[in-house]
Amino acid sequence: MRLSGATAVATISQIAKSKLGAVILGPAGMGTFNQLKNVWSLIHVLSNAGFYDGIVRRVARLNSESKLGQIQLQVATTSIFLGIFSCLFAAGSCLAAPWISSIVFGGDTQFAAHIAVVSISVPFAVFARIYKAILAGMQDVPRIVRTQISADLSSLAVFAVFVCLGKLWGAVLAFSVYQMLKAAFGFIYVRRAIGSKVLYPSVQNFCTAELKHNLQFGVNTFLLTPMSLLTTLVVARWIIGVGGVEANGVFAAAWMVSSVYIRTIHETASSYYLPVLSASNDDESLFANISAAIRLYSLMLTPCILGLVTFGPLLISLLFSREFSGAGRLLLFLLPGDLLRISSESIGVSYLARRHLRVYTGSYVVWVGLYLGLASYFVTDCGGEGVAIAYLCGHVIYAAFHVCVARLLLGYMPDLVTRMAVLGCFLVCLTASTIVIVDGSLIVRSSTLLGGGLLWWVVASRDAELLNLLVSLRRRLLSR
Repeated sequence: MRLSGATAVATISQIAKSKLGAVILGPAGMGTFNQLKNVWSLIHVLSNAGFYDGIVRRVARLNSESKLGQIQLQVATTSIFLGIFSCLFAAGSCLAAPWISSIVFGGDTQFAAHIAVVSISVPFAVFARIYKAILAGMQDVPRIVRTQISADLSSLAVFAVFVCLGKLWGAVLAFSVYQMLKAAFGFIYVRRAIGSKVLYPSVQNFCTAELKHNLQFGVNTFLLTPMSLLTTLVVARWIIGVGGVEANGVFAAAWMVSSVYIRTIHETASSYYLPVLSASNDDESLFANISAAIRLYSLMLTPCILGLVTFGPLLISLLFSREFSGAGRLLLFLLPGDLLRISSESIGVSYLARRHLRVYTGSYVVWVGLYLGLASYFVTDCGGEGVAIAYLCGHVIYAAFHVCVARLLLGYMPDLVTRMAVLGCFLVCLTASTIVIVDGSLIVRSSTLLGGGLLWWVVASRDAELLNLLVSLRRRLLSR
């Protein structure tokens, strides 16, 4: 419930930022800003050295064994190593900014200064990630929520002022300040959780054994996440090549809506999900937790997807401006794909929990190959819409791939109830998208939303866990 509250705040914050950015910057400005954020994300991930999952898993185990002294060694080692590592990456990115700008903007170096500014904020974002990993490992959901809410609300005010005064430069500076705010609030809440003595890094507490533990996870994540971001940069570059930065701005708007409403929920919940799987002592409890997560994600997200599919263009106009109306059609392909993506990623996290790191890495390489192969085929003729189609088709294949791998590797197969719930939700969303593509009139959209909602309820009403969650939510609301 607390995670849902944090997600709501994050969603509202992102909506407000997107609206301001769209009105003031327009499609071209938003396309440029999105590409700058993609560059920042790549630098940030490389600077993290893939330590996040290792920190979460290590702290979760040490916390369950009440080994606070060992947690102190983990915190000190991670902070010292990543602090130096991220500063070196940030400095290198500043020096290479003209070269980076030329690559991601098709030979244009005018955004080198912008890249340098966002690069400076990377070390702050790295420490914010460390603090979140510590809280996630301790399963301290309330403090994760407070950190996120505090940073989101504070950054909203900063973004509103800066973007109005400085347009693209203002957006870049506000984005950098947001990373600093996340680090500051993360530090405050982690200090309250484990105390200053444990949090403050000391060279004497640097432990090579702790570093080796994180590097085991880091090697895989160090490869995977940059691969993901490079894929995003490459696809964005293809869209810019076909339709210009305006087309990339429209695609970025659709991607942003999809991320805010769908993947934000999954990322927030995953702060709790990985430690739960890691703590599963036997296959029975592991399989039960995977199936429960898949069902809950699918059933909770389907009504949201139906609303976005049927009234996406209206929402896009409200959230951005009429110049971005084309993003509504892209959502018809992206959102059903997102539903399957979340199911696939939920299964994939179990590989981490059982330390099948090579399989986890290899499975993502399969996704990158699928997505890039399909996108390169469709983008030439269909532009951004072709990329969205490739995303949907790729995730249909990828979901089937994960089910087969989990069966062979772990002996896990989603039970009948889970399979029916996921398949039912996906078919409802896909059918709604198909109907709106054929006839986008208001009466058809309204009827599709109503019919899809009824079909969803037929599926959802059979899930006891979701019903209990809804009853609990109702009690909380009424008690207030």
